[in-house]
Amino acid sequence: MNITNGKRILIFDEESILNDILGEHLKFHEQILIASIETKAGVLRKAKDEFFDIIIINSGPSDACGLNFYNLLRSNGLTSHIILLTFSNTSFDSDIRAEAYTIDHITKPFRLGLLLNRILTHFRQQELGENSSYNIGPYNFQPVNKLLVNRNNLKEIYLTDKETAILKYLYNTSESVISKDVLLDEVWGYNEGVTTHTLETHIYRLRQKIEIDSTNAKILVTEPGGYRLVPK
Repeated sequence: MNITNGKRILIFDEESILNDILGEHLKFHEQILIASIETKAGVLRKAKDEFFDIIIINSGPSDACGLNFYNLLRSNGLTSHIILLTFSNTSFDSDIRAEAYTIDHITKPFRLGLLLNRILTHFRQQELGENSSYNIGPYNFQPVNKLLVNRNNLKEIYLTDKETAILKYLYNTSESVISKDVLLDEVWGYNEGVTTHTLETHIYRLRQKIEIDSTNAKILVTEPGGYRLVPK
């Protein structure tokens, strides 16, 4: 992924480990700048003074899911994309569960690749624009309308929410191979009732819609370790 404009990440890191780790893995993206602060007051001051595309909250056990600090940032009018690194999902239960699903969160322990994919995907979505359409195989993909339009015959294919999310995430990951676990987490979030079989069923149905021969996929292909989208 080429980042055409400078992107800025602010990390609140009570565990003091993310700055060096992310810096090492993102060092090849020269346009990404990372700042790390260990106090909530410091993060709030800096975020008010400067705009950051992403704020990562890596809270300690006192705020196990980071929601308290998340709410504080939002109540102060900050519009940055926020990623919560949470100790557990217990705080996402009951009356706030529905709201939590709209919050970008990753449960610890997590694979670093998941966080990196989440960051780079957000940056690419920024550059594409939420209302953009783009080409996948012979189709024009319109995520907002949950629609694929065949450019050759103008036939329309309607997608479900999950099918749209799968295509959008795979497209934004720049033809990388995405594991089933990562795709499950990105599309369904935390849900004990969702298994890889659920994902495989959705992939099967999606291929029925978009492939000429669903048994010999050319667009949504299976690779060792997961799935990859071939947009051209």
